[in-house]
Amino acid sequence: SITNIVNQLCSAYLTELESFSIESPLMQSLISSNNKSIISSYTYFFWSPNNLIPERYIEKIKFFWKSIIDNAKEMKNAETDRLKLSAGFKWLTNFNELDDELYEWLMIAAPYIEQSDKYFAYQNLEKLVIKSPEKVGKILIELFKNGVSYDISRGRIATMVQVLYDNKLKEIADSICNIHGEKGIHFLRDVFQKNKS
Repeated sequence: SITNIVNQLCSAYLTELESFSIESPLMQSLISSNNKSIISSYTYFFWSPNNLIPERYIEKIKFFWKSIIDNAKEMKNAETDRLKLSAGFKWLTNFNELDDELYEWLMIAAPYIEQSDKYFAYQNLEKLVIKSPEKVGKILIELFKNGVSYDISRGRIATMVQVLYDNKLKEIADSICNIHGEKGIHFLRDVFQKNKS
């Protein structure tokens, strides 16, 4: 099956088989593919919520992610490039820190996030908000510009907004509250009122 082939290619890439560097023709054909089954297969290969990829492979995941961003950010094939960009919000599970590079990629990807990836985006961003409150806040603004809802993750979102207030990032936090309020979504009202002064 396609999934098995993609998994074998990604395994070979991670475990550094010589002919499977990111520049290899096989890996490049994977990255440039607009086949949804292939995109879905590598998205899930690098993301398993119950089975974190060992830390020794983190740099390889970053190289792969960067290649995906470079391939998709021009949005030449809007339907599938959205899926490629959105995948990064799942891959964030593998990282304990939001460095400048990851931040830049997530800012590029945020306007294109798939509805089905939002839950994992909030879950992963909540894990990083204490260490990187300003970056997480700015990513949240980009995500919410794209639309807000009375989300299953509203508790997580409220917690992150409170962390922003606690870190004197009132402008960013207010902005997130206002984007929701303007759309008639009021679950952040209490957090906003509490931090008004």
